[in-house]
Amino acid sequence: MAPRRRRARGGAPGRAAGRGSWPGAGRGAATLAGGRSDRCPLDSQARKDQPMKYARIVIAAVVALVLALVAGVLGGWAPFVVSVGMAVTTGVGWPAAAGIHARRRHNVLIAVAGTLACLLVQLVPSQRLVWLPAIIGVSFMAVCVAELVRGEGAEHRLESALASVTGVLAAVASSGWIAFSRVAHEQGLSGWLTVAGVGAPLTVILVVAGARVISAAPEHLQRRGMITLGVTPVALLGMVAVFASQVLASVVA
Repeated sequence: MAPRRRRARGGAPGRAAGRGSWPGAGRGAATLAGGRSDRCPLDSQARKDQPMKYARIVIAAVVALVLALVAGVLGGWAPFVVSVGMAVTTGVGWPAAAGIHARRRHNVLIAVAGTLACLLVQLVPSQRLVWLPAIIGVSFMAVCVAELVRGEGAEHRLESALASVTGVLAAVASSGWIAFSRVAHEQGLSGWLTVAGVGAPLTVILVVAGARVISAAPEHLQRRGMITLGVTPVALLGMVAVFASQVLASVVA
């Protein structure tokens, strides 16, 4: 007859008392006794940082929108400078904010696509947005190649490709602010009318989109990622600004 197992004092059969008897027993006891765990300080610190993170995203979005509208009113090379700035900011920060793997490749792809679109809209005003679909198509293929180069079995290929494509769209759409400025000047729209007629609906759209972006922002995000999350929606609104200026010009005329 097999001998009976010795029952540990105050414990279950077959478990020796002392260190290692229950995995994680020390942490569990500390949690029950003190009412807190080791992760509580980190969680509380993350909660404290949430308002600051939201504030940085909102400030970046407001500054980008104001600069885009003012540059559109001024005309000349001012819209080009602001648009390129938004495209480069998106290229530098979007891969980090979206959690893209192989970030350096996608940084270059997004920034180059946006800058090239801004150059074409600025230097070839007669064809404003004609070349943008070609730039987007080539950029999409470049994104696929960048993910294929990572090799077979690489993790999160699809997610990285989709996030990079979104960044390309935002960077290319920033060139719409250049076309918006040209439409406003060609149609003879005054400065205050342009800012009020175009800025008001864009602000409403930005508030709705910004709330969604803020709610989807990762908990642990670098500062450049926060700035990018504020600038990217404004860059995407470049095409909407062109349409809004054309509608405003037809109404005023």
